Amino acid sequence: MAVVKSSVAYVSTEIVKKGLGVAILPILTRLLSPIEYGIIGTLMACRGFLSQSLSLGMTVSLHRLYFSYGEKQSELRGFLSSNIMFLMFVAGLVCLALDQLAVPAVTEAILGDSKHQLPMRITLWSVYVGLPMAVLLPVFASAEKSLIVSLLDTARFVLENTLILLFIGVFTWGVTGYLQGQIVTAGLFMAISTWLLARNFGAFEFRLSYVGKALSFGLPLVPAMILGWVLSISDRLILAHYSTLDDIGFYSLAANLGAMTVMLLAAFERAWTPWFYSSMRNLEGSFLATFSEFMTAWVAIIGSACVIGCVYSKELLAIIVDKAFWSAHIFVPPIMVAAFLVSVYGFAAAFLYHDGRTGVFPMILGIAAILNLSLNLIFIPEQGAIAAAYTTLIAYVVAAFFYFYFAKVHHRLRIAVFRSGLLLLAIISVSLSPAIVDGVVPRSVLVGLYLIVAFMCVGSKAMRSWPDLWIQIKSA
Repeated sequence: MAVVKSSVAYVSTEIVKKGLGVAILPILTRLLSPIEYGIIGTLMACRGFLSQSLSLGMTVSLHRLYFSYGEKQSELRGFLSSNIMFLMFVAGLVCLALDQLAVPAVTEAILGDSKHQLPMRITLWSVYVGLPMAVLLPVFASAEKSLIVSLLDTARFVLENTLILLFIGVFTWGVTGYLQGQIVTAGLFMAISTWLLARNFGAFEFRLSYVGKALSFGLPLVPAMILGWVLSISDRLILAHYSTLDDIGFYSLAANLGAMTVMLLAAFERAWTPWFYSSMRNLEGSFLATFSEFMTAWVAIIGSACVIGCVYSKELLAIIVDKAFWSAHIFVPPIMVAAFLVSVYGFAAAFLYHDGRTGVFPMILGIAAILNLSLNLIFIPEQGAIAAAYTTLIAYVVAAFFYFYFAKVHHRLRIAVFRSGLLLLAIISVSLSPAIVDGVVPRSVLVGLYLIVAFMCVGSKAMRSWPDLWIQIKSA
């Protein structure tokens, strides 16, 4: 029953975060102009790159290698302590070097004005200060401490957004206030995370052999994570040269809404990965078949949220954001579908992680990133921000294809190709249809057509498979 309890905890957390995120959007869009929102979106793109680079892949490697120690608690403590100390030391040196040598030039190049050096520095150091929390959450998830993970994640989210609203709304600090809310929260949770890690896993032991083991698994992921950043966020930096900050603001708002699509699946993924790795270690014949059916059913559920969000994007924005941001509705469908595909290929990636085939990640994301950059450079100068949305979607379709291809070839991932392909085609086509048939076909008819196809693809087969899966979950 552990995976059930974890699922409830993580999904509840994401529901709270999603609800609060939607609730504060109307406030933020009234306190910030589209230009300020564009600056924040650009800085968050830089934050994404720094987060992927400074982590050295350890947030993933510590989570995955946790299970290789089993009951060897003393070795596990030494492994975690060694790698956390190494990460904080090396990342600190890198941040100092970047602060002194790179911030002025990078700020001028990206934002076109050196007056934004302070926001860039806050962005840099907030990533460093947030590293202990970034390590704690996956490690505690591996240890099946779902309640603590959920409470910490929720508390961090609530405090961060409370401080952001305070600094922007009361003190009128604008962009800087947004970033200060992030770094103050990260500082507080740095202290809490360090204490929790020391209390539960601290051995105050340092061995280079432990660091080498984690780096050998995690470092190959760094290029993949950076390429993932190129794929998902770098378009905002290209837009900074070929478009206006207003368009970047609209685009960033749509990207935030798209990210909400993946929250529930990301929460469930955090819950099922310990059970998944355990089941794969003691593989039984029925597991792969039932997991495949469950994956298809879950994709249909998340796809429903994607379809509804895309088809009714105009009404959604009219409800939750200020009128100045309503023009962002054209960006919502392609960005939300792209975010949905990220959630979907997480299932295939789990099989590759399990086999240690992390070397294929840079290749997959490299192909998608090069495609995305090439299409962006070709179409953004002429078509603007809307081109960035659709080129990103095309790149994610390609990435999803290769993830599932390699998972199927290198492992026993079972996919009902026709049913899964038809389901994905229905989700993507219906989600993007408002741009073509808006005003011609009622939107309720579009949603109804999708639900019919989803039931045809999932219905009876899933109903027969879920009892077997439930038995396996209860025994996990």
